[in-house]
Amino acid sequence: MQGLLHRTLNQTNEQLRILRSCKYKLEKDIGDKLLALDLDQISLGAKEDATGCVSPIAKDVDPK
Repeated sequence: MQGLLHRTLNQTNEQLRILRSCKYKLEKDIGDKLLALDLDQISLGAKEDATGCVSPIAKDVDPK
C-alpha cells in the first residue's frame, strides 16, 4: 500500500512539473503574440516615403 502511495505521489509531482512547463510556454507564447500584434498595429499606421523611410501617418487621414 505504501508503494502505491509513493508511486502516485511521484506521478502527481511529475504531472505538476509538466503542467507548470506548459503554463510557462503558453504565457511566453501569448507575450510574443501580443508583441507581434503591437508591431503590426504600428506598421499599419506608418507609410514609406520616397527615400524609403517609414513615417507615421495620421489615423484620421485616408492614405489612398
